[in-house]
Amino acid sequence: MYGVPLKVQPPEMTKEEKKQVEDLRKSRKILNERIKALDDRQKEQIKNLRDKSSTVEKRISVLAKNDYRASFDSESG
Repeated sequence: MYGVPLKVQPPEMTKEEKKQVEDLRKSRKILNERIKALDDRQKEQIKNLRDKSSTVEKRISVLAKNDYRASFDSESG
């Protein structure tokens, strides 16, 4: 084995992005607690809260730059 695989990390979040992610995680936690507190017969409310939670999760992923990854094999060139 001769090459050293390199892993490229996503860019650092700004202070503002970190604060937004923290706030969104708190919101997600509250939504999930509300979902757990609902009765199974309240299907429409559960669906709405799950949709909101999913939207919050997607926003967290974008802000945290979870999809900004790459790798490179130093022997590829």
